[in-house]
Amino acid sequence: MTRLVLAPSARDDLDAIHSYISADNSQVADRVIDSAFETFALLTRNPELGRGRNFQKPSLRALRSFGISTYPNHVIFYRLKDDVVEIVRVLHGARDFDELFGAE
Repeated sequence: MTRLVLAPSARDDLDAIHSYISADNSQVADRVIDSAFETFALLTRNPELGRGRNFQKPSLRALRSFGISTYPNHVIFYRLKDDVVEIVRVLHGARDFDELFGAE
């Protein structure tokens, strides 16, 4: 069975997303976070759903991405290792991913 691990950076991202959306509507913020966790569960059942990313940094070459169900403008970045799906980051799709992930 595949396990889920949230990296500290992903937890920080979720907190930031919730805080940002809560400024306008706390109920929507809660729904986005709930949907993120539902998508995490989906990825643990089907870890190949996401697409592979082509970041230049060697430590990031195994990253995959998948949009949050019902909120696809938010993108989950994760990696597979043995029986673990590690959620690395959760970011808005308008962000510059190469800059955020330190492309070489």
